[in-house]
Amino acid sequence: MPILALLLFPVQTFAQSSCILKTSGTGFSTFEQDGQTFVYELSAVSLDWSLQGYGYHAAAALICENCSNRDVSWGLVHFNDTWSHRVNASTRSLLLLLEQDTENNNEMTTLDDARITTAKERARRRYEGLYYPRIILEGNELTALHSSESVRLSDFEGYAVVFEISQPSRRGIPESIDGLIAFELTDGCAFFSGTIALPLEDPIQQLEQLLSSLRIERHNWHQ
Repeated sequence: MPILALLLFPVQTFAQSSCILKTSGTGFSTFEQDGQTFVYELSAVSLDWSLQGYGYHAAAALICENCSNRDVSWGLVHFNDTWSHRVNASTRSLLLLLEQDTENNNEMTTLDDARITTAKERARRRYEGLYYPRIILEGNELTALHSSESVRLSDFEGYAVVFEISQPSRRGIPESIDGLIAFELTDGCAFFSGTIALPLEDPIQQLEQLLSSLRIERHNWHQ
């Protein structure tokens, strides 16, 4: 009954910045803050990674053809004006998280408490969407191998989790793509997130290599 009561209330109180996302294009987004407009530009500073357009579904597709001799690493990245990965991504993922918390004797009283804003929560949720159309991975298909509550990309800070994917071919993913990096960062205005699938080798090194290969710059918007 407590779970049913939770599901009856709409979610309105997730963490949100004072900025409003206005427009997006390949590798950039504009935000309004205190009456001013700023543009955030994403670029790849490593020769290994490249950005490609992916329509309105993402800020860009991030691709590395040379990061592994087993297969291509790639996934989608997004700019947003609020935390994008929340426990209510589906009723199933909400129930899974509440069930796990009950088993660990940790009580959650509101959906706001259950928003995904830390690596620990993201790893525990075990529910990820890849690509577009989305491929959903959940439950025992995901095992968290490494996580960090403090990663940095330019002026952005946040969390990251590296998962191992069990039997990826069951979801139509090549067997060589057995890892996933999920991250979400913010500079206090914009939020930047991504899920990148890759051949798993050294989780810590691969996470560091990915983030060090990107740059985000913020400028005043001049039309």
